[in-house]
Amino acid sequence: MVSRLQRTLLGLLGAGAVALAVVATAPAATAPPKLAPIRATFDQAAFATVYTASATDADGDTLSMSWTFAAPTQDTGCKDFQVLSPTKAVWHHGDQDGCNHGLMGPRGHKGMVHWFVSDGAWTCTEAYDGTITGTGSRPACFKTVPVQSYACTGGQITLFDDSNGGGVSNGATGPTFTTKGQPYCLVSIRTYHWNDGHGAKPGTLGLSGSSTVGPLPATGSAGQGGAPNVNWQANVASGKTVVLRGTYTCQDSDHATWSQDQQSGGKGFCVVVVTRAVPQGKPAKAKASYRCTGGQLKLFDSSNGGGVSNGATGPTFTTKGQAYCLSQIVTYHWNDAKGATPGTLGLTGSSTAGPFKATGSAGQGGAPNVNWTASVPTTSSPVVLDGTYTCVDSDPATWSQDQQSGGKGFCTVYVTKAVKVAGAASGKKVKPKTTKPAKKKGKTGAAGGKKKSGKLGISASPDTGNPPLAVTFTLSSPKVVQWRVDFGDGKSVVRIGQPPATLAHTYAQRGDYRPRLTILPTPAGPAQSKATSVQVGTALMAFKAQPASGAAPLKVTFTLGTSVQNITTWSVDFGDGQRAAGAGKPPATVSHTYAKDGTYRATFAVKPGQYALVASFAQITVGAGTPPVLSLTASPTSGTHPLHVTFALGTHIPGKIVSWVLQFGDGQRAGGQGTPPATVSHTYAKKGTYGAYLVVAQQQQYGPVQYVVPRGGLAITVG
Repeated sequence: MVSRLQRTLLGLLGAGAVALAVVATAPAATAPPKLAPIRATFDQAAFATVYTASATDADGDTLSMSWTFAAPTQDTGCKDFQVLSPTKAVWHHGDQDGCNHGLMGPRGHKGMVHWFVSDGAWTCTEAYDGTITGTGSRPACFKTVPVQSYACTGGQITLFDDSNGGGVSNGATGPTFTTKGQPYCLVSIRTYHWNDGHGAKPGTLGLSGSSTVGPLPATGSAGQGGAPNVNWQANVASGKTVVLRGTYTCQDSDHATWSQDQQSGGKGFCVVVVTRAVPQGKPAKAKASYRCTGGQLKLFDSSNGGGVSNGATGPTFTTKGQAYCLSQIVTYHWNDAKGATPGTLGLTGSSTAGPFKATGSAGQGGAPNVNWTASVPTTSSPVVLDGTYTCVDSDPATWSQDQQSGGKGFCTVYVTKAVKVAGAASGKKVKPKTTKPAKKKGKTGAAGGKKKSGKLGISASPDTGNPPLAVTFTLSSPKVVQWRVDFGDGKSVVRIGQPPATLAHTYAQRGDYRPRLTILPTPAGPAQSKATSVQVGTALMAFKAQPASGAAPLKVTFTLGTSVQNITTWSVDFGDGQRAAGAGKPPATVSHTYAKDGTYRATFAVKPGQYALVASFAQITVGAGTPPVLSLTASPTSGTHPLHVTFALGTHIPGKIVSWVLQFGDGQRAGGQGTPPATVSHTYAKKGTYGAYLVVAQQQQYGPVQYVVPRGGLAITVG
């Protein structure tokens, strides 16, 4: 928090200055520090200016000192400023240091250098404006006001978000927002740089207004269609507290590519994420104590059965207001079948979990260390999750991701329920509640009765179209205490109580989205969800069969559509051993006649380069067909330990199965080459709830395809 006096000081010094956060530790000090004026010496050989200054304190208090530098406004790239010691700094401003003297005119570069000194009771500053040899202005000192210190607590909150789903243009100005009198701890600032699909090299982000934040270095991530560096994000360094209270304006170092539209009033898209700031010195509530209970649950899973690439970023999830004990984190490192030496896994966000040492296990085809698993004890000193978290993997370079996961790493988080120990937070004894007998309610007729709870469901209308696409979602749900709709494009709505019958949302960008309705039936109960799909714009690959079923011989016309550019070759594998292929862009249609009854999986693939390949699929049923089967069942699914379970593996699918793995969920597995056996047995030795799943690798014309069943795991409960 910056005092009004410090804000006044910042206004006198200019936008480039950054004030020190000062807590008055010696308010009785009577004399301010004594500063010697800054002396500048120009070094022609190095084309640099060296600045020196010094300060003493008459009261003998410890001094804190900091240099800042405001880059020339005409050439903001010219900012090679280094602090050599507490009393010495240097500014390199030659052409080799990123400076463009053609921008500056005959005067040359003219930088503004500031030096701040504080002893806790006084804050003094001095400045030097120029590049040549000389002496700066006289120092100025101001009595500081004790600054309230804060503790950051609770989950992350979006304090400000002016982004929307409309089409965007470049050339934004900074939007302004207010904290409405409340203090908050800054977590991150995000801005958007679509820039006609080119993105922009990340620079810096910050805030100006009631106090100055930053500039903070930003990192970039890809957006729709893989456009690079579309999303910029700057995070507050771990362990540092930046408190916001007042009115602020978002700052972005590249206004020329900052996205805005008419709906935002020409203001740049900016999202400010915070946590609550609690003034220190007030009695804090005692930390709640929890005990872990029940079987293992899967809280979060961002993995899917698609082909994967390396280079993931951490996915984010929320506990939706519930507390859980962390038991296991699992990530995936296919890494072109080479796996990776296990490192560490953890979580960051509302609290920090880990890093925990991971162990590796083999994946498809025996690839080593593909699955990383970090187990967390839940008996002593459990790790309790309550809020919003991001998976952290020590090797993002080999962490698996794909387009379906949005470039986020495959991460699965297992937990058990965390039950708050009665009286732990307050230290008081809790009297047992007395439950009065419930009064019998009379029968209610149809007119006066309660609304009948419906089944959980979500549907979209329309579910296809070009952007901007306005979609109305129809929602149905049993009685709930909380609901959430994730639209699949990064936007979401969360509310207490029953969801509305309909909900509108506009998709601004092309893509295939999976909107999801999630409900919480009871405060302590598990969440339930249903999803649907919305396709906006031309799909990357479109592949339709007409007719898709019929008696043999069946002539099928396949419609081939693609927005992939620079295609070198194309192919259609009809699934019956026949195929069509060619060079260049594929034709609009391809026909094929199926002679025998059966169920076939046709594949349409294109190569936009020498190595890259994308594909789409269609299913054709001839005659009665042979429905494909890929399933995993178990008998029994529960019992006391040791529990002997027999798994039945159904794997009648088109194509050749090259390998299989059955993960039992307790760290053990079975697998091999070729088609798996009809049954596999396993004994669970310890109590717990385990998620078993089958992974099958199928060889197709363009390469291996991996399937996972069931997606959420088959629960085996061992008492």
